[in-house]
Amino acid sequence: MAGRTEPIASESPLAGGPPPAGRWLAAGASRRGSARRTNEDSWTVLPAAGDRPLLLAVADGVGGEAAGEEASAAAIAALTASWESWRPAGRADGAATREALLRAARAADAAVRRLATEVPRARGAASTLTAVAAGADDLAVVHAGDSRAYLLAGGTARALTADHTWVAEHPEAPPAVAESFRHVITRFLGQPDGCPFDARVEPLSAGATLLLCSDGVSNVVPAAALAGATAGTAESGASAVLSLVEAADGADDATVVVAVPASPGAAPQPAEDPFGLGGLLKGQPRAQRPRRLTRAAWLAGGGLAALAVAGAGLAPRLSEALRRPFRPPPGPEADAYLAAWAAGDLDALYGRLTPEARRATDRDAFRQQHLDLAATMTLQRLTLTPAPGGAAPAADGEGAGVPFRAVYATDRFGELRRDNVLPLRWRDGAWWVAWTPEVLLPDLAGGRTLRAFPDAAGRGGVLDRQRRPLAVSPPGGPRRQYPQGPLAGPLTGYVDGDSAGRAGLEAATDDLLAGHPGGRLTVLAPSGEIASTLSSAPARPGETVTLTLDLDLQRACEAALGERAGSVVVLDARDGAVLALASYPQYDPNTFVTGGDVGAILTDPRQPLVNRPLVGLYPPGSIFKAVTMAAGLERGVVRPDSEFVCTGRWTGLPGLSFDCWLRTGHGRLNLVSGLTQSCNCVFYEVGKLLVEQEANALPDVAVRSGFGGATGTVPGLEPGGTVPSPQWKRQALNDGWARGDAVNMAIGQGQLLVTPLQVAALYAAIAGGGQRRGPRLLDRAQLPGGNVERLLPPAAKPPLPWSAATLEAIRGGLRGVVGAAGGTAAAVFQGSPLAGVTAGKTGTAESGGGRQPHAWFAGYAPVDAPQVVVLAMLEYGGEGSQAAAPLARGVLETALAGYARYTGSA
Repeated sequence: MAGRTEPIASESPLAGGPPPAGRWLAAGASRRGSARRTNEDSWTVLPAAGDRPLLLAVADGVGGEAAGEEASAAAIAALTASWESWRPAGRADGAATREALLRAARAADAAVRRLATEVPRARGAASTLTAVAAGADDLAVVHAGDSRAYLLAGGTARALTADHTWVAEHPEAPPAVAESFRHVITRFLGQPDGCPFDARVEPLSAGATLLLCSDGVSNVVPAAALAGATAGTAESGASAVLSLVEAADGADDATVVVAVPASPGAAPQPAEDPFGLGGLLKGQPRAQRPRRLTRAAWLAGGGLAALAVAGAGLAPRLSEALRRPFRPPPGPEADAYLAAWAAGDLDALYGRLTPEARRATDRDAFRQQHLDLAATMTLQRLTLTPAPGGAAPAADGEGAGVPFRAVYATDRFGELRRDNVLPLRWRDGAWWVAWTPEVLLPDLAGGRTLRAFPDAAGRGGVLDRQRRPLAVSPPGGPRRQYPQGPLAGPLTGYVDGDSAGRAGLEAATDDLLAGHPGGRLTVLAPSGEIASTLSSAPARPGETVTLTLDLDLQRACEAALGERAGSVVVLDARDGAVLALASYPQYDPNTFVTGGDVGAILTDPRQPLVNRPLVGLYPPGSIFKAVTMAAGLERGVVRPDSEFVCTGRWTGLPGLSFDCWLRTGHGRLNLVSGLTQSCNCVFYEVGKLLVEQEANALPDVAVRSGFGGATGTVPGLEPGGTVPSPQWKRQALNDGWARGDAVNMAIGQGQLLVTPLQVAALYAAIAGGGQRRGPRLLDRAQLPGGNVERLLPPAAKPPLPWSAATLEAIRGGLRGVVGAAGGTAAAVFQGSPLAGVTAGKTGTAESGGGRQPHAWFAGYAPVDAPQVVVLAMLEYGGEGSQAAAPLARGVLETALAGYARYTGSA
């Protein structure tokens, strides 16, 4: 597929008069890559204004074609708005210019971050940004990503920016590794914590050319070739560079902006002709014409000298022109109106209308017409720019029409472009806009109206691993259907009346399931007949999402859970796939589409809408002791054979005492048996040793083990939980971190809050020898027709920060929980063939308020080659060994229906 070269912008206008030294002529161009459907690049050239320097910028969107295109456009729009709001007090030096440019870049960063977090279709959107402000003596450069800026002189190209890529930052990486990370950008707009920009001031060498480009240029055209291609004008240089990319059939989008120093001797050319002397100036190149010129500026710029050269015959015309009342050109008023319109400032627009226009359309009607047009079009972005040609006088000499170009970027109908004219009238010593609906869209002339005929997109289905449906939409069917009823209801979620996902997977994968609606955008004549069709776009049906879930096992887990509030999670220990995710109470999603008693679900105090494995937050209790043990071993404060004495009460801190769950005490035991028997006193002591070594020792290991952050299993639904630390306590409670905080956290109590899925993920990593593979619920997405399918892999996670020796000791303690005489779950598994091949941990977490504690059990089997991980959690269920462990045993026996081959039993 050949690339497509888009129109090149005209060179930026200069201030009136001959261009002084240090002024620039600039042009830009963009080419869609041969492997692209949309152009993800955006760029801008903003001419110098007063003491504010010329601005050039290039942004390259990231995150998928649609999201990337929106991200780069949002970055450039925010950068432009911030830059244009800067009014330097006098001539700005390099430092002041750099700070203003950095503020503008941060505004662009914030705009992309808002886009990526608030607009579902743009989730994951990001963008690079390279911006340069070019003054008379120096350049201010702000940069993030792998677009580039060069200074070209004497046939050489000197890079002003350094790439922020994984490969650039790891030059020592082997070629095979480097190739796999070749497209990884390490700095980009839209990062959650803000983008760190490079920002500096560069001295400007006389006669140098400035070039900015996206990586679709720098990865295709050598730097030396860039220098050679830009030897002419800015416009020809930009075109020449893209010709080189075109010749190489560049697969990526390519954008280039070129700025060349303006010739100090170039003659000026006014865009307006206040004296009616246009014939004198017709031969001047358009690139050298100022956009706006007052009479005083024209005279100061050499207009009188031009007249003198032209001869005395023009003197009478000059004399007549000077006697006429002077009217400033309408261009500035038109520019101000277009800027306020693009910014959505409708009140400011209305204030610029002629009295006649205000009498014809009151303020509310004026506002509503703008809003209706945007809603009908599904308008996302409106770009308004002055068009070539300048203002044309009205027939009666009392008005003018200023041409402009409107680009309507819509969500449903693509992009519409219209050349239009803004009508102005001279009233009371100023220009006012003679507004009619045609200004909104020229097609609305003669009382015509805009009408959209939507074409809804079919919503994709949600299937289990054997392609059994959890959610489907029939051909042409009126509503969503949930064939499994309440089975996995809190996980599946539901849609509202307009078929948008509102909970569960319906909401989390809405960008995949929803597809994209289409339709026709038409203009209706006053009679109601269709006068014209502006755009027609077919609907794009949504993708079907296949899960790793096994509905048979899901049904068994929900049956085992019964009517007890809580969670059951089953993971495949080999790849982290989620096999079951049971939650109770539950609900039937069909209720939301069949007109059932939705109110009963919404007001149920048991909160059936809450998917407890994913979003429930609880103290983990003793199930967290594996993390405390790992921290103690990794920090070297204990060894596996370190000995402790438990009397039933721990008094290791002055003035404080804490009880063990076994009031009679465990006696003498080592660290491994302390985990097996879940001795609180052992872990109180480990917590004390850790905090005395470093206040953040235990919180740090907890975070790096997966707590305090979402697992990423269902994007956008999971909370991070809470890992208390000195910094957290200062910010949240305005209090200091005490040794007692760490001691309490060591047994999984205090302010520590986790989700059941986070705990299951930790024990899956322990079962997998420290590797974290998942949890993975979203398996693949498939377009209708079945011939286009893509995997939905989870984000890669680093292994547990635990050594092999630490893992071996912890796994030994967990195996004893089920298989040793003193293990807290040994009695539950007694007589079961699983007793000898299962490892796990019980947990009993105080819930406060005088209620029963939460009951936990996490385990995996078979221990020598783990296949299944099970997590059972019962809210206010009592002792983990008495409530959660029996539930987990039943689920393990079901999940490992063939467990007999591991034990040799019949």
